[in-house]
Amino acid sequence: MLTRRIQLVPAIFERHSVRSCQGEIGLETHHLGVAADGDVAFAHMLYRDSGTRRSGQDVVVWVRSTVCIQRMDDQWLITHERISFPINPDEWSAVVDVTP
Repeated sequence: MLTRRIQLVPAIFERHSVRSCQGEIGLETHHLGVAADGDVAFAHMLYRDSGTRRSGQDVVVWVRSTVCIQRMDDQWLITHERISFPINPDEWSAVVDVTP
């Protein structure tokens, strides 16, 4: 079922966070949207990601995630994922200290 597969998305994002954090990683999903038709679907959401960087600095960042999913052989598989931060257009740099 598609909704059970969507629950795997935090594990994908956690894979990216584990590289830069120590200890537990907080991950909250907000504003989840899912569209599905036939054998394809996509989900988009905001994540509040928190943890302690390996340097000891506590951080909280908000990121947007989009995941494309396709049913193959009666199983829903993630075929594409994108994780992004908002940008400051004046400096073309990521903005990580904002909240939605």
